[in-house]
Amino acid sequence: MASCLEHHQKTLAYTNHTLLSEALEKWPVGLLEHVLPRHLQIIYEINHRFLGEIAVLWPEDTDRLSRMSLIEEGAEKQVRMAHLAIIGSHSVNGVSALHTDLIKTSLVPDFFARWPERFNNKTNGHYSQRRWLQKANPLLADLLKTRPLAANGSRTKPPSSAWSHLRMTLHFRTSFRKSNRPTRNTWRKSFIRPRA
Repeated sequence: MASCLEHHQKTLAYTNHTLLSEALEKWPVGLLEHVLPRHLQIIYEINHRFLGEIAVLWPEDTDRLSRMSLIEEGAEKQVRMAHLAIIGSHSVNGVSALHTDLIKTSLVPDFFARWPERFNNKTNGHYSQRRWLQKANPLLADLLKTRPLAANGSRTKPPSSAWSHLRMTLHFRTSFRKSNRPTRNTWRKSFIRPRA
């Protein structure tokens, strides 16, 4: 069982998308007993071993054991799926730096105390291309930040903070064809980063 869990942890990573504890999935134990009884046995075994480890690290901290348990006690016992995902992963992240910090400090601080090295940030892909371009090629990024000329020669609205890069790139590519717009050489210079 231990080697299986180690293999699982090396293979999987968990990305959390919500900070609302009530939005995290919890599956009723009764449902799992009926539909996936062997899976529930494995979950119980993982929980037993995990809580044994936590009891050694924080002796006599029963509140911590309760907070970190895979099984939420109550009128209806439920399996905390986010807790299971954290235990079964080598990496845990949010979708932005702030989100990841809140996961560590508010959502699952006990898990962060146990495995601080597992928690890291992965910025949502929507913003990563823009940030990568700003770091990789500041000249091109600056060119894309300028207000492009519209077809009638007037300035268009400034780009939004979310950077509509596809629309802007297409606009720039078509504007290079016009004689009074930036030349191909300008475009080429912005793409080729000078070597230091």
